[in-house]
Amino acid sequence: MIVRNINDSEGLKIKGQNMTNLRYVDDTVLIAGTENELQLILDTVAEESAKRELELNIKKTECMLVSKGVLSCDTEIKKSIAITKTLSTR
Repeated sequence: MIVRNINDSEGLKIKGQNMTNLRYVDDTVLIAGTENELQLILDTVAEESAKRELELNIKKTECMLVSKGVLSCDTEIKKSIAITKTLSTR
C-alpha cells in the first residue's frame, strides 16, 4: 500500500518499464534516476508510513549510489525521517 503512491514517480526505465521500487518479503529498494527524485520518493514513503503509524528504521536503512558523483544519503534519510516524525506528531 505504501509504495503504490510512488509508482507515478519517474524512477528508471528498464526494458521499457518504469521502475521505482523492488520488493522482496519485507525489504524494499527505492529506485530513482536522480538524487532529487530519490528524495521525493523517500519523502512519499515516509509520509505514507507515518499515516499508518509506521516508522522507517534508520539503523536498517541503506543507500547505494551507482554514479560517478558522490551522494550522502544517510544525512538525507535521517533528515526526511525527522521531518516526517515532526509532522506526524502534530
